[in-house]
Amino acid sequence: MEDPCSPKKTVLVVDDERDICMLLRIVLEEHGYKVLEASDGQKALELLESDAGNEKEIRCVITDYLMPRMNGFDLCKSIKANPRYQHIKDVILITAFLDRDRFERMGCFSDKLLKPIDFPVLLDKLSSHMMN
Repeated sequence: MEDPCSPKKTVLVVDDERDICMLLRIVLEEHGYKVLEASDGQKALELLESDAGNEKEIRCVITDYLMPRMNGFDLCKSIKANPRYQHIKDVILITAFLDRDRFERMGCFSDKLLKPIDFPVLLDKLSSHMMN
């Protein structure tokens, strides 16, 4: 059995709603993922620059779109543009903010899901991303 704290199973959850972060943490930890949290895109980048982020254990970021200081799209662009973050293979958007057409056109993200979160779908997508 795989160690739930192995580097390839670490996810950074970025959302300014504490309830969403807590719910994602509970579900993901129940499925063997190690979860780090940030309340907005700027804090996520600060975490990535810190000792926790420099361990290069974070393989996937799950982010909301609409957040203070830095939104999820700008966070995704910052992660993709910085070679120091090449260990992050995927950035998954979870949002209720965008209309369907705009949602479909949003580039940058490896995957996109609308809120309310369909956890079986999220876990399937996350599992397939983490295997790469």
